[in-house]
Amino acid sequence: MSYKPCRTGVHICGRDRDEIEPVTIANYPTRSQAEANAAFERARAEAESDDYFDCVVDLMAAGDIIDDFRTTRQMLPRIAKAIAAATPSGSCTGSDIRARRSGAPRGI
Repeated sequence: MSYKPCRTGVHICGRDRDEIEPVTIANYPTRSQAEANAAFERARAEAESDDYFDCVVDLMAAGDIIDDFRTTRQMLPRIAKAIAAATPSGSCTGSDIRARRSGAPRGI
């Protein structure tokens, strides 16, 4: 497992099995910062806030985290749909979170 955020887009990370190091759960690279911003805001609006969290959703700009919010892994399918809805068809090529759960290779 590794930590490899996209340069521009939405990055989702959590902790490794030992709860020590952050790892990339999914990346949603976008063609522009405007698309990244829209996808991130839509994802934030869809995510339930709670005191408990086990992952963080980052807004990436040129390799830097410029905003983030905390959420739970249970919200990830909902977040993925929100990101897809916020970007033009085919522009946001995110990795498949469900494939990750099944142990499939990561498409980062």
